[in-house]
Amino acid sequence: MNMAASSSAAADVLPQQKYDVFLSFRGEDTRCNFISHLYAALKRKQIHTYMDDKSLERGDEIGPALLTAIEQSKLSIIIFSKHYASSRWCLDELVHILKCKEAYGQLVVPVFYDIDPSDVRRQKQTYADAFLLLEERFKDNRDKLSKWRDAVTTAANLSGFDSQSKNIKHENELVEAIVKDILMKLNRNVSYAAKSLVGMDNHIHQLESLLCIPAQDVCFRTVGIWGMGGCGKTTLADIVFHQNSSEFHAYVFLANVREESNKLGLYHLRNKLVRGLLKEEHLSIDSPSIWPSYVLDRLSRTKVLAVLDDVSDESQIDFLLGDQVQFGPGSRIIITTRNRRLLKKKVHEDHIYKVSELSDAEALQLFQSIAFKDDSSIKDCSTLSKEVVDYAGCNPLAVKVLAYSFLHCNNKEAWEEELKKLKKFPNKKIQNVLRLSYDGLEENEKGIFLDIACFLKGENICDAKRILEMLGFFPLTGIEVLKDMSLISIRDNRVEMHDLLQEMGRAIAGGIEELAKRKRLWNAEDGYHVLHNETGTSKFEELEVIHLDMSKIPELQLSPTAFKNTHNLKLLKLYVPQEVHEEWIRQKRRTVKEKQPSPFPWLLGVGAFQCFIAKSRIWGLLDSYNKVCDYDDEVFRKFWKVFFPRGLESLPENLRYLYWDGYPWKSLPSKYFPEQLVEIHMPHSQVKNLWNNGQNLGSLKRLNLYSSQHLIEVPDLSRCPNIEKIDLSWCKRLVDQGPSYFQNLEKLTYLDLSGCQNLKIFPALPRNIEFLSLRFTGIEEISPSIWSHEKLHTLNLYRCSELKRGPFSSSVVGRLCSLKTLNLSHCRGVSEIVDSLNCLSTLQDIDLSWTMIEKIPASIKYVSGLRRLILYACQKLRYLPELPSQLEELDVGECHSLKSVASSRSTLMQPREQYRVPRYDEESGEEISFPNCFELDESAKNNIMGDAELRITRLASSKHIH
Repeated sequence: MNMAASSSAAADVLPQQKYDVFLSFRGEDTRCNFISHLYAALKRKQIHTYMDDKSLERGDEIGPALLTAIEQSKLSIIIFSKHYASSRWCLDELVHILKCKEAYGQLVVPVFYDIDPSDVRRQKQTYADAFLLLEERFKDNRDKLSKWRDAVTTAANLSGFDSQSKNIKHENELVEAIVKDILMKLNRNVSYAAKSLVGMDNHIHQLESLLCIPAQDVCFRTVGIWGMGGCGKTTLADIVFHQNSSEFHAYVFLANVREESNKLGLYHLRNKLVRGLLKEEHLSIDSPSIWPSYVLDRLSRTKVLAVLDDVSDESQIDFLLGDQVQFGPGSRIIITTRNRRLLKKKVHEDHIYKVSELSDAEALQLFQSIAFKDDSSIKDCSTLSKEVVDYAGCNPLAVKVLAYSFLHCNNKEAWEEELKKLKKFPNKKIQNVLRLSYDGLEENEKGIFLDIACFLKGENICDAKRILEMLGFFPLTGIEVLKDMSLISIRDNRVEMHDLLQEMGRAIAGGIEELAKRKRLWNAEDGYHVLHNETGTSKFEELEVIHLDMSKIPELQLSPTAFKNTHNLKLLKLYVPQEVHEEWIRQKRRTVKEKQPSPFPWLLGVGAFQCFIAKSRIWGLLDSYNKVCDYDDEVFRKFWKVFFPRGLESLPENLRYLYWDGYPWKSLPSKYFPEQLVEIHMPHSQVKNLWNNGQNLGSLKRLNLYSSQHLIEVPDLSRCPNIEKIDLSWCKRLVDQGPSYFQNLEKLTYLDLSGCQNLKIFPALPRNIEFLSLRFTGIEEISPSIWSHEKLHTLNLYRCSELKRGPFSSSVVGRLCSLKTLNLSHCRGVSEIVDSLNCLSTLQDIDLSWTMIEKIPASIKYVSGLRRLILYACQKLRYLPELPSQLEELDVGECHSLKSVASSRSTLMQPREQYRVPRYDEESGEEISFPNCFELDESAKNNIMGDAELRITRLASSKHIH
């Protein structure tokens, strides 16, 4: 529930606050002296105070008017005098005051007038005498007596004033101190408007839980509040500070530490902090590190609440909260910052609270509560207001600033114009707030931030780190700094950045008016101007990155020397976005379906159609009919409008990263020497022979020629000792034999030759290979050495229909000590696998569907890590042995020869220390499927049902335990 909703609900029960202060006192003790002085002092300060000056006759009950006055007061002062407890009406007032404190958060201040506070807390001396009389008088109402005693004890333990304190010599000093404190409390007890508190409810609850207020067992705690600029850190700290400061003896909110330390210095801030905590206006500490002992002693006895807001440097924390400073029991320190790293020294990891963004609904509610004057306006501009909220990215500060900028818009047309202006000219107030984080970065982190903002947002984190290294940065530490500064986040292994931060970063990188002085070129409009200016290209010697979406650039013809003088260019990426590719394929699929009706419409209504297809060759026809259409040159003819009619003479020799989608030539430029190239990506290219034999590419680590339809042979990589990853998938014209030198590429870990249909024989590979995909190839046999590669974790032979025999030999299978995924689906030549599967303890996923396998080795039950076993449509499979206990997915559908299924009871009954409990949002923890297995005998059916019951019981018990 957001704060606006909670405030609305609370309005039904929260009384109207009519008075600032309610005075609770024993008239006979204090009416004519202390109370009269206190009341007059409060009145002089314009503090609206309720004081009951009428004496209640014996036997009278406390009246409704008095109870209402208590409820309608912001703060109650309880004057504990010697005979306060002898008045049942005072005690009733006290009980009701504490009820209001609990229900409405009313502030309560006890004053011990001419009595020892310990006598009140422990109910000694006159308080003991008073309760003896009350016990005699109300002996039949023990519940009321208990409430009175508890109320006195509770109120007396609150922070307040003692008239007998050594610091107070005269009664007027006590009155002044009380009035000053009341004013401070009333000033902090501000009424936050619902519109400025949308979405704060949960944050407040979480932060107060971390602070453990008023837990007595937590002696001291420092809590950090962390998040990006404008997310509400200061607002959250301010609210929690105001709501809880009355629980402490002293409290200080030190605002804007970053700004104030720059303007006035840390000495000023430290003195301000100490003066506030010790209530001494002229106290001053001039030493940089040595605190006066009398100050340290007093602080060690003081229960404090202190907020250090917007801390930007670790030295600020060290100076303001030096290691020698010890605060009194129960003290709490709150530090707000944009930089998580600053908190590590003073704050425990579990006590750092990250302020998240508003939800979409909360952001929209906040925006509309400010921007619109009435509900009719909201309806008229609901779509536009959602666009503004999307632009703000649910950042509270941005939402509020933008909402106020739309206040002057009186109609829909004005709204539309303001929104267009906003997208073209970003709001400076928001940009200035966000830029503070950027300005505090070192040069390495600034460069990384700008690269992410300009062209790396959304990239896989590993890819982003590699690219940043190629550009000369140090990403391992730099990315961690940016994460701790709330400038980026990593979600699903991708680098993410708030849209407003990206906009700010691009504004900084593109803020140089002269294109010739920019280091990065990512905007299509700027890219067009740079590429169009053939003579001007020679002036772009500062340029290090060209990263352009070519589908957005108008038609343009370039000369062969377009990149001749971009000497510092390190990254060149010319691409058509993946979503454009995918949309084109979807359009082609729709066109094919419209033009080509089902070849066998009469079969669609036949109940046994699925079984029929499983036994016939029609499956191949239907499979090819449903297959995604082959990629061709049409997408580039449609979307790529930048041409080199006279070819390309050369590329920059300092180039480290080359990505050219649909590269239009048969090879790299003849005058280009790619010694510095680390990665080449040319998907859908026209390459036939990438380079001449003997070319020196000693720096090359990655080669991607995915779907290069004209590639005839594997490029000569014999002089690429650092090559790590090769992707030649769907190069359909590739020669029928892999190069023999592959086994000498010691650093090669990834090889994808999927869809290379002419590939028949595959040679030996280096021992460091980890990933190998040969799916949809014409492979007939694989070098036996592949089965002894200790680092191989993925082997994909899907639809290698020409494969003559199974993949394992028992003599070497044990060396596959890292294998996790094995896919032999549709390998019709596979009829058996090795018996010693127990050696493959790391195996997690086996797919043997559509093979001629006849039996599964009994040793499979010892493959302890196995999670997924697919045996769909194994027409010759007759027997299924006992299976491992960790199995989560088993598909044995359409196995028409399967008769016997062993029980897995013995493995299912074993303790499972590593049992994975499904997430709450998962549909199922385990899926065991036996559809259309018509030959199963009774014993097999009983075993399947018995195992299913055991799995259900185990799953239920595991969820209960967790």
